[in-house]
Amino acid sequence: MNPRFEGQVASLRLNAEQIHTLISSPCSEVFDALSAIEPRSAREVASDIDRSPASVGEQLAKLLDVKLIIPAGTRKRRSRTEALYVHAGMATQLFLNDLTSDGIEQYKLRFKSQMRQAERQHDAVYGAVANDPSYTDFLIYKYHTLFVDRERALRLKLAVAELQSLILELSETNADAREDGEFVRVQFTVMSLPTQQESKRRT
Repeated sequence: MNPRFEGQVASLRLNAEQIHTLISSPCSEVFDALSAIEPRSAREVASDIDRSPASVGEQLAKLLDVKLIIPAGTRKRRSRTEALYVHAGMATQLFLNDLTSDGIEQYKLRFKSQMRQAERQHDAVYGAVANDPSYTDFLIYKYHTLFVDRERALRLKLAVAELQSLILELSETNADAREDGEFVRVQFTVMSLPTQQESKRRT
């Protein structure tokens, strides 16, 4: 896949410094409000996560410093020109084998931050559904416990990679087309995680 923006790579492999930056809940929240395909300004992100533009600007500077995001041009807004940002990688990947024991501890803190954010998002969704039951069309929650060997686990990873291509294809990147109000900004997460008992057997 060719980079969409200048300086953007197809896949960004997170390093320890980048994970450490994402431990911060404000930084993590700002990073997750951005994407690889939709340039957004500090003002837009601030509105999305209910923070001040100044606070978001501070987090953007930190994310830029460790190359988690990149500039993606500017946009004229009334009499001002806004800087726009996207993820530095079309895909952002983490490989635990790359990390030291300290890096793994930092990764766990990043994961906890994401779970706190997901909890806030769930609370907001339930409030919206009370006013508009059809809003559940945008909500997917599937939970399975299954038994797989290494070969089947790798097949699942491949299937998720193919699904990621579909996700990028389905996302509307034209801001003008999204103005009709029919489009909803969603975050899509897929997670396969060995159970606690399985992991304990291997430690």
